[in-house]
Amino acid sequence: MNKTLGIAVGAVIVLGACGYGAYMFFTPNTPDATTFDPRNAAYTIDHKSETLVDGKTATLELFGTATTGDVNDDGTEDAVFFLTQSSQGSGTFYYVVAALRTQHGAVGTNAFFIGDRVAPQNITIAAGIITVTYADRAAGEPMTTPPSVGKSKILTVKNGVLAESAATDYTFTYLTSPDETTTYCDGANMDTDGYRASLTVKHTGTIPKANPTTSEILRATIDAATTGTCHTVMSQATFTEKDGVVTISPIDAWAGISISMCSCKPQVEVNILQIPGMKKVIWSDGSQAAKSDVVVTTPTSHATVKSPLTVTGSARGSWFFEASFPVYLVDSHGNMLGQGVAQAQSDWMTSDFVPFTATITFTANAQILGDDATLVLKKDNPSGLPANDDELRISVILGK
Repeated sequence: MNKTLGIAVGAVIVLGACGYGAYMFFTPNTPDATTFDPRNAAYTIDHKSETLVDGKTATLELFGTATTGDVNDDGTEDAVFFLTQSSQGSGTFYYVVAALRTQHGAVGTNAFFIGDRVAPQNITIAAGIITVTYADRAAGEPMTTPPSVGKSKILTVKNGVLAESAATDYTFTYLTSPDETTTYCDGANMDTDGYRASLTVKHTGTIPKANPTTSEILRATIDAATTGTCHTVMSQATFTEKDGVVTISPIDAWAGISISMCSCKPQVEVNILQIPGMKKVIWSDGSQAAKSDVVVTTPTSHATVKSPLTVTGSARGSWFFEASFPVYLVDSHGNMLGQGVAQAQSDWMTSDFVPFTATITFTANAQILGDDATLVLKKDNPSGLPANDDELRISVILGK
């Protein structure tokens, strides 16, 4: 018995002499990499480690469901949660925590403080960047006021530490041709397919925010990819996207449309369809202006309008607040010409479409009569959260 013990002790001494690396090499028992349970993991809050059991302790509790994604660039999916902490008073503190997937299971980070009695909204993960949105109170409002001011935090995990990060630019790609458009489209020669096939030169651009909306990516891509008349007109066009289908507002009022469209359609379509998630491009015929949640019956796109301008159509109930949403008319430079209120014509407390009507009285000086203008319908968004913003823009012409 003693001899056996002596051999065992000697083996430990020999292994120890080989160093930590040798010990790890000869140790066959590694933790189960499939064990990942963020609800039963330890997190650090106020410099103290707290181990959750089934998602909670006496004062802490995970809030909502996890958002999964790789937050530490190791190629595996981690989990990010809201965490609440109840106090002895009336406050409820909200934090964000991340559970990192390791060969040892879930390893919790520190808790990042969001606020006292705020309203958590959403957590997204893209390219390792965590974006947290929530509602808070305006400066000076008492704690008894319900939170209504939209706010966001951008967080990253570095060396296991969850911390706030400055916004990171979003990089997008676009394609151009090495040839002049007139090589394929000069009036006599209208080789749209040839020009489309020549769009092979890849470039990159940036948007100065971490998580731009699809609309912002579309706009930046088309602005960068188009040239000449196409660029001028597309900068005034409206893009709407739903389920990967992009609808472009009518452009049939162009001068020289056939030559311009020969090269413009390929520039636009090729670059939209190379954006991840985009499947189809539709060029609207101008019979009415619409997107998934709002339809304008009058005026139609590129219609000539005079004051007072009557706007009619229908929108889903989510576009209204207290049965209305704002509408504006701006000139080609973005200057306000007039504004009004779209008023629901039936019960707006529904997810269905609700008819509306609005009147805009405006004054346009003689110098801009006959020029393009834009009618803007703005979704009423009392929360102030950017994720809830939406608008529809319709090109019109100021009548003489």
